[in-house]
Amino acid sequence: MTGVAFTPFETRVDTIVRLAQRADALGLERVQVAESCTYDPLLVLADIASRTSRIGIGTLSAQPHMAGPAAALQRSSGGRLSLGVGPSIATLTTLRARLGHDVPLALDAHTPEAIRIAGGLADEWAPTLWSRSRLADGRDLLGRDTPRRVSTVLAGGRTRVAPVVPVALGPSLVVARRCAAWWLRTFAALEPRRLQAFMSPIAIESLRTAGRLRARDLPTIAEAAAHELTLFGTYDDAPALIAAWSAAGADRLQLMLAPEESEAQLTELVEVVAAARLASAS
Repeated sequence: MTGVAFTPFETRVDTIVRLAQRADALGLERVQVAESCTYDPLLVLADIASRTSRIGIGTLSAQPHMAGPAAALQRSSGGRLSLGVGPSIATLTTLRARLGHDVPLALDAHTPEAIRIAGGLADEWAPTLWSRSRLADGRDLLGRDTPRRVSTVLAGGRTRVAPVVPVALGPSLVVARRCAAWWLRTFAALEPRRLQAFMSPIAIESLRTAGRLRARDLPTIAEAAAHELTLFGTYDDAPALIAAWSAAGADRLQLMLAPEESEAQLTELVEVVAAARLASAS
């Protein structure tokens, strides 16, 4: 199962809605938006729900005060809503208490303790910036929380693995490297602690230096991380890359689109991802 997601830096609401419509028409399973200071994510999702027929809708970082509006949107959308709550265990606990199992919840957990809690309380473990080769480690931790709080919305009560993976695809490897470099530079500047689990201090510092120098290419020392943390390659590589994430343990793949791209470029990426999803399943 494959969907698309938008970062908090994507502020073009009309673009988000049109891309969601395109994703719906192409058969992608879900579109997620982050909480932003420029729009209400539930209002954007309600607009998407009214303009689409089947695609799932969701947040990346819901807050406790959204419980009431989320329950209403779940009813009006025909049960298509899910709520990512970011990394907050407190928010997960509060929303579970207020919503029961009427709305699926996902936790962006990175520590072993938080992953175990996701396995006991969340419907999905949805880490942003997690290494593909270590998905199995996280899956093992999901089953270690006892007593198990079984969700009625999942078959067998199993917490799904649904990583949120930055898209670094391009028509050529040069473009793909620039996309990967942008993602890794951004995370090195804003969330370096997340990178520390998967990259050496020297590699992280090389990304910071590249950011200060406004260098566009991917530092050689960061190439391995680009392959592990992003969907990195050419358009032709996309089916194999999606299949590799699935083989590594992803039940659902949420592909995060870069906010710096034009709407035409993002539409092209959505179409590439949709075609790659079908090709990877055949």
